[in-house]
Amino acid sequence: MEPYSEDIFLADLPVVLSASRLSQPLPEAPAAITVIDRRTIDLSGARNIPDLLRLVPGFQVGRSTGSRVTATYHGRSDQYARNMQVLIDGRSVYDPGSGGVPWFELPLVIDDVQRVEVIRGPNSATFGANAFVATVNIITRDPSEQTGGYARVSAGDPHEIEGVFRQAGSEGNLDYRVSLRYDANTGLATRHDDATTRSIDVRTDYRLSPDNAIQAKFGYLNAGRQDGFPDDILQPERNLHDRYHYEQIRFSHTRDADRGWQLQFYHNAFDIEDDFDFIRFSDILQIPPGRVGDPDWPLPWDDQYLKLGLGIRSHRYDLEFQQTLKPFDAWRIVWGVGGRYDTAASEALFGLDTEVNRHQFRAFVNTEWRLNDDLLVNAGAMLEKYEGISPRISPRIAANYRLSPHHSIRISASKAIRMPSLVEEFSNYRTRFQDGTTFDVLYRTSDIPAPEKILSYELGYIGEFPENGLTLDVKLYRDELRNTLNTTFDPDAVFEPDLVATNAIFGAATRGAFSTGNSGHADIRGWEAAATWRPLDNLQIRLSIARAWAIGQDRKAIHPTVYRQLNDQVPHTGGSLLIAYEFPGRLETSLVYHKVGSINWSGEGNDMPGYHRTDLRISKAFGIGDSDARVTLTIQNLENDYREFQRENLIERMGFLDFSLRF
Repeated sequence: MEPYSEDIFLADLPVVLSASRLSQPLPEAPAAITVIDRRTIDLSGARNIPDLLRLVPGFQVGRSTGSRVTATYHGRSDQYARNMQVLIDGRSVYDPGSGGVPWFELPLVIDDVQRVEVIRGPNSATFGANAFVATVNIITRDPSEQTGGYARVSAGDPHEIEGVFRQAGSEGNLDYRVSLRYDANTGLATRHDDATTRSIDVRTDYRLSPDNAIQAKFGYLNAGRQDGFPDDILQPERNLHDRYHYEQIRFSHTRDADRGWQLQFYHNAFDIEDDFDFIRFSDILQIPPGRVGDPDWPLPWDDQYLKLGLGIRSHRYDLEFQQTLKPFDAWRIVWGVGGRYDTAASEALFGLDTEVNRHQFRAFVNTEWRLNDDLLVNAGAMLEKYEGISPRISPRIAANYRLSPHHSIRISASKAIRMPSLVEEFSNYRTRFQDGTTFDVLYRTSDIPAPEKILSYELGYIGEFPENGLTLDVKLYRDELRNTLNTTFDPDAVFEPDLVATNAIFGAATRGAFSTGNSGHADIRGWEAAATWRPLDNLQIRLSIARAWAIGQDRKAIHPTVYRQLNDQVPHTGGSLLIAYEFPGRLETSLVYHKVGSINWSGEGNDMPGYHRTDLRISKAFGIGDSDARVTLTIQNLENDYREFQRENLIERMGFLDFSLRF
């Protein structure tokens, strides 16, 4: 077998869109970027996007239950990972209510993903607040490339079955794709977390003329899942019902690769039904049920069950205009304006019958200026105005210098912000009686928190070695985070006269509740390296390594006058290795190794030791008449069981057998 020729290697160099909204070869982008293409998605054996992100240097993934997962860059996260922006075909899927991304509630089929571009670093200059430490841009496949039918059936151990059906085609100037998915699984063996999911996702592309096109997408997901812990008062075992839907439309006018404009609107809606009775009043007081309601009983309540609620409904409406210009041969510009309206409603979490909301207006510009054949300067900024706070500007400047035709360096500096989620900003979390009367306030945000801030410096190198089929990406960085948000006990957060008598019985502070505020800071420095090596036509090797050191502190949750150190919230080490080989006869195999250092997860998470995991994939393609079939065996976690995110979450060996058919 002969090594790859230089021509073949250069033809595979990725062009990225996510760093500045301008199409740029990877060595000319103003940020460190990992690109996971369709071929790597298949070889990885990943069954969802978070699993795929384990290949990205500096990323950590934690399953909080079998049907909930968090993915974060450089740690510092709870079950929601609020400091990262995620987009699907230009639509943000960040949940404005609780924050983070509801990964398993998105009507997205991984079979439809063309590639994933991950910006490893702040990117608010391009995508605004919450593109704080990283941005994940998921780009789906063009329906015109998927013409025909596709079906996949997967059976897994422990106890999972998944079915995917897709139909794509073209009718004149219209390209379309309809994808259906069903999944039922029993989650983690040690948790009450069964889940059943049904979803549909539709994309249509209509060409009005050679220069004008309309893209319309919509999706819907309906899921039933379990959550909670045995004998846990505040988190009892229970059943939940989730619904998610979105609508997106984009009109684009394209003269050429450097000139055009687009107008986009989208709406996301996410609904979690999660209200439950958890304990009787007499059980709290530890008295016989008959004692409640005696003539000398000092309170006006019967012996009712109290109600908790973690259910929430959120909506995001977003409208944006963007234009790309090339006024001079050496100068390209993309600029735009947009507006957003976020709402959320939860009687328990906000203590209101009405919804809370937030408006945003934004304007952005990114420019690329080629000073000479070897030096390129990228500069840009995003201006955002949220109601209630002064306008914020997130700038970035970067210089890319080509040392030789295949080697370049990058130096950049950027600022970014993270806006609090609506729950963080408007929290008024109450336990209630069955008649709706408030019993106690658990969380109450007293003062509107300020946005978190980050100042990031980066030095990068990209080397291409065509004769060996090798690319190398190295990044050195320093991130300075200020105004970091966390939740602590505030003895003055609540004062409501009707709660005084109740709290007096328990000896509790009449004003006390947990509250979110700005109380910390952190400095993170480190280096990351990623290499892709294709020494032979049928052999691919991907390697990533990350090292990080963190110092910082914030107030402890229970003792807000005492500060805790944040060093252990950022894993010191991490990395991955993918080796894939294609045998004759359309047989291929791949081995994936992950290593994650110890990490202290926030929120519902625990201080978890490091672990390593090895996955194996074997796949055979063959023909059935005019159809193309494939059988794939994937075994995840070949070695010892480990625990992830929480001490209760045992990750065992898992096996999946897939059969797919294209027709």
